[in-house]
This record gives sequence, C-alpha cells and structure tokens, in this order.
Amino acid sequence: MGDKNADLVLIQVAQRLKRCMREGDTSARLGGDEFAAVMEGLRDAEGARIAGERLLQALAAPYVIGGKEVQVTASIGVSVYPTDAGNHDGFKRAANLAMYLAKDDGGNRCQSYSPALENDFVRAAARHDDTRRDLASLTRRERQVLHILIEGKASKMIAFLLGTSPRTIDAHRASIMSKMHTRSVQELVRRVLDARGMVLRHAPSDANGNQKAA
Repeated sequence: MGDKNADLVLIQVAQRLKRCMREGDTSARLGGDEFAAVMEGLRDAEGARIAGERLLQALAAPYVIGGKEVQVTASIGVSVYPTDAGNHDGFKRAANLAMYLAKDDGGNRCQSYSPALENDFVRAAARHDDTRRDLASLTRRERQVLHILIEGKASKMIAFLLGTSPRTIDAHRASIMSKMHTRSVQELVRRVLDARGMVLRHAPSDANGNQKAA
C-alpha cells in the first residue's frame, strides 16, 4: 500500500472514530495502527460491548484511497471501569488483553474483557512459544520452502524458484509439517502467519492490573 496511503487510511480511521463518539468521549491514536476510545457514562459491560461493536461496524466499510477501495479489518478490546480494574494501568491492560486475544482469534471482532481471558492469554502465549520453537528447528532450506509455501505456491512452482525437483520439495514439505506438528498445509500456514503477526509481542506484562470503558 505504501506509507503515504497507509497514513491516509489512518486519517480516515480517526475520522470515523470521531463520528462515532459522543460529546465528552475521547479518542486518540496511541501509535502505529492502534487507537483508544474512552466513553463516559456507559451503564454496564453490555453497553460497552454494544459501543465496541458499533465502532467495529463503522471501521469495516471500505476506504477509498487514490480512487480505489481498500478493505481494513480491526480488532477491538473492551474493558469497563471500575468493574474490570480500579486504576488507569489495570484498565488499559484489560482492554489490551482483550484486543490481543481478538487478534489471536482471527481479528475483525470485538472482545470484552473477563477474568477468564487471563487463562486464554496464557494458552495463546504457549501456542506462540511452541510455534517459534518449531520454526527454530527447521533447516535453512526448509525455511526457504516454507516462506514460498506460505505465499500459496505449489510444489512445482517452489521447485522452479529454488532450482530443484518437485519430489525434493514434497520431501521438504513433509519434513516441515512433521517438525511443526501440523496435519495440513492450511494449519501450517495459519500457525506461521499467526506467529509472524507477533500478536502477543507487546502483550500486557503483569497480571496485577486493576481497569474506564474503552
């Protein structure tokens, strides 16, 4: 897309968020493609969830950049103060945790915080660790094959690109799937793309957190 067009998308995202906010609400860009919205006066978690779904719907419509439509998906984490936390850091952590798990579940969804998500987070972090460990076990050639395989290339195309035979590529692919503990190419691709996304790289650091509706 290019940096210039990406900036134009971010501007439109900010404009859509602003149109969804009421007087007294606050929205801000935290950095990169991450935004926060603080909404006052919501009565309960269900009201916060409905507000989050409304934001998700507003962001889902195509963006027109340079005369072309661009589709963007969003992941939204919702936390409620003081139900989910009693201070700023905990409140922000709860929203971040819900957002990371929304991404980990495929994105394009709104996830509300609940204490049960702490266990989900631990399991997701373990999956990422397993994937990174399995990736580290691959040989240099297997990494090359995997990189092209992720792009959806068939064995013959991979063989052509790497100057070898389709039979050799099939052997590499079988070895990769064995080392990655996957039973299908689709599962392999999902695991690797999930790890590449680094959804949990900036995950909330500490479970002490205590949490306004975001």
